[in-house]
Amino acid sequence: MTNDELQNIFVGKGDAYRQAYLDVMGDTLRRFCRQVRAAVDEVDPDIRVGFCAGFTSWDIEGVDPCELSHILAGNNKPFLRLTGAPYWVAPHWNRFPGQRLHGVIEFAREQEVWCRGEGIEFFSEADSYPRPRYHIPARLLECFDAALTASANIPVLKYFFDYFAPLGYETGYARLHKKNADLYAFLEKYFAEKKAVGIQVYERKRKFADQYLPEGLSENEIMRSAMPAAASMLTELGIPVTYEEGQTCAIAFGNHVRAATTLPARMILDLPAALLLMERGVDTGIVSVENPGKSVNVGAEVFADQRISISHPSGRFYESCVLKENAKILSWFETEGKRIPSAFTYQNGTTEFLVYLFDGYSVNESSGIFCSYGRQKQILDFYSDFPVVRNCPFIYQLCKRNETETVAFFANIFEDEMWDFAIELDRNYRLAECCGIRTEDCGICNEGNVSVMRVHSEVAPYGMFAIRLINDK
Repeated sequence: MTNDELQNIFVGKGDAYRQAYLDVMGDTLRRFCRQVRAAVDEVDPDIRVGFCAGFTSWDIEGVDPCELSHILAGNNKPFLRLTGAPYWVAPHWNRFPGQRLHGVIEFAREQEVWCRGEGIEFFSEADSYPRPRYHIPARLLECFDAALTASANIPVLKYFFDYFAPLGYETGYARLHKKNADLYAFLEKYFAEKKAVGIQVYERKRKFADQYLPEGLSENEIMRSAMPAAASMLTELGIPVTYEEGQTCAIAFGNHVRAATTLPARMILDLPAALLLMERGVDTGIVSVENPGKSVNVGAEVFADQRISISHPSGRFYESCVLKENAKILSWFETEGKRIPSAFTYQNGTTEFLVYLFDGYSVNESSGIFCSYGRQKQILDFYSDFPVVRNCPFIYQLCKRNETETVAFFANIFEDEMWDFAIELDRNYRLAECCGIRTEDCGICNEGNVSVMRVHSEVAPYGMFAIRLINDK
């Protein structure tokens, strides 16, 4: 094949040539890992060799880290360092411009799910590269590690010390970790045996083979598609997500919707996902796309009587769609002197849909397309079965539950402090205890028709806290 023909592998729909590329890439890595294992066996077959995953390792390289970890292990137990590090989102260091810690946390959470049942020892990448705290704040590591502790008590490779500097040069990472000891103990005690709840995210481990790639994508844009767009949007809005099956409400962007073999009662989609379901014969409320492939420029979004200018609109495929008569339009994009629908709900008789008329994988995570009070309200009006903090930018929440109680972890992954705020509750609870905020500064009351937990403590930028709520009989 010529170089021009090879470039076509990365344009349009996946085909036999893209699959051949993935096969070749995967086989080179398998062969290399077998050679590494053979070389180590000549010295000592009991030496363990593990694999350090990168963000393209799960899909684009043609073989996943679990398989390579087994090859490298030989007759020993495989081990794997997951990918996704706090330094990716440090100021002036962005690996992917606009990315926030929320998406990095969720990338690690979904890898934990992919490793289940693989017989692999694994740990997360809480890396502070390039160090010291002049470059990478310690609070990024703490928010990342605490969230993964709350999620599944994921073991961590935590970079406390700058191994290019004298011992004792930078002690801030270790000191802040010790300061948060009580929070880690609380998370380990109360979160471990409970199931994560929230909106279920469909995220396939392998999507690149059949992924549609528009013309003009850069290498970096293709690699960035490994990041979890749907989970990033929800968690940036303070909405907890889960990867556990069988939830009432789920979300899928792009071709991850292929993982949804049966649809839940409620489903959130972007435009590419909705069109893929239409190809399967599912009625999503869309009649047609007016000018397929012709994206329009958007400058504002109109929610009810509020017009919100969109910062960093970015993305592709803001396309005008013809909708069915009983589709309820929730908001509009302003574009080139006219309005087109941006979001709508639709009930097809078995599933209620909330559909966003943009390509979620082409939107920058910090864009006003994802991040707005209007977007948060749309989703919470569509589904909310968990505690909620409204109108607090970039509050991260992870929620878990069993038969008798609910626990929630919150991280204020933002530059403003939180103060005198309310946590809306999804049912009647009595407060058992808090960690990271003073229990005596909190109280549950009724405000209107909503039960809320009013918090008078202040939560610092990048501060964290957790609450434990007992079901009120």
